[in-house]
Amino acid sequence: MLAFIRKELPFLLLGIAIVAYSIYFSFFTILRNEKMYAHYFDLGIMHQTVHNTYMSLKTGDFSRFLELTDPHNTYHQVKRMSVHNDILLAFLAPFYFIHDGPETLLVIQALGVAFGALFIFLITEKVLAHMNISTRHHEASWIGFSLGIVYLFYPPLQQAVTFEFHAVTLATTLLLGMYYFWLIKKHVWSFLFAVLAIFSKEQVGLVTGFFCLYILITNCELRITSLFNIEELRKKKKEFIKSSQWKFAISLGIFSLVWVVLSMKFIIPGFRGSEHFGSDYYSYIIDAPLSIFPAVFRVQSLSYLRELLFPVGFLSIFAPMQLFIAAPEFGVVLLSANENMRNTYFHYHTVIDTFIFIAAIYGVKNIDSLYKKLTGKT
Repeated sequence: MLAFIRKELPFLLLGIAIVAYSIYFSFFTILRNEKMYAHYFDLGIMHQTVHNTYMSLKTGDFSRFLELTDPHNTYHQVKRMSVHNDILLAFLAPFYFIHDGPETLLVIQALGVAFGALFIFLITEKVLAHMNISTRHHEASWIGFSLGIVYLFYPPLQQAVTFEFHAVTLATTLLLGMYYFWLIKKHVWSFLFAVLAIFSKEQVGLVTGFFCLYILITNCELRITSLFNIEELRKKKKEFIKSSQWKFAISLGIFSLVWVVLSMKFIIPGFRGSEHFGSDYYSYIIDAPLSIFPAVFRVQSLSYLRELLFPVGFLSIFAPMQLFIAAPEFGVVLLSANENMRNTYFHYHTVIDTFIFIAAIYGVKNIDSLYKKLTGKT
């Protein structure tokens, strides 16, 4: 028994931390709501949407499915898709059979984010073992535990958990699950987690699309030396085609991009009667395309990036390929004319958070590899 505890101590301690996190933030956010610190934007909106969907399931009257009062016109009822295409909310409605109230959403959010630490732990063990860095399995577990704790104490993500409720906040854990199951070649599970993440907000499909591009790039492994070795190129091509990786990447990529196009060009405009309200945030780019550069490098943007990267010790910058997956979301946030999107008080960073941590894991591996090269150690 003692041997088991000693061996699994990092996992057990992280499990305790996950439970503690879930309990604390569940109570904290529920009490925040009870003390009237929560707002109609957005906890009230989300609760009304899920409650009406729950009533549709309960009564069979599906006219109320994903319906809410227009926040800008209190005399009309609209579908949630007229604001954001976050139909993941419908998947939460059955939980209202347990308790019909915003408390259910707050508990789900706290639990959902907390379990992301488990995926951090599992990804770390897999990456460090697979990449053969200079560490034993037990040491890899302690690194996974440490990064899992950093994740739980990560200030931007804690702030997202306490700021009302948003379906996209759950995308952090869903995307971590997508990445982990891809690592262990459980492609069906990876696809499922990816789809749930895509359903959390209309633009998330851009990130899962870039994830598919990342898969294609990393599996091709085309080094400069290989360009002059036709046989090696043919061998790599055959190995890649025989694997299920390309089928997974192509199918998920197509689904991701189709869903984004449908959301932005048909679903949201169809229910709204006009283009996405967020389109105004980027209209300046059409008028002055070169204004992209000062927008990206403005002081607020650099400060925002520092707030995201500093809590993980800037480890993420040592793994640019993994950060590359979040490039579309970085673009959405950094180019927006809405300054709130670059404020970690809100929830707009939650998709980026996933790849901040995945990149941090690979950053540990890359730093170790660099250390071995400089010291000549193996």
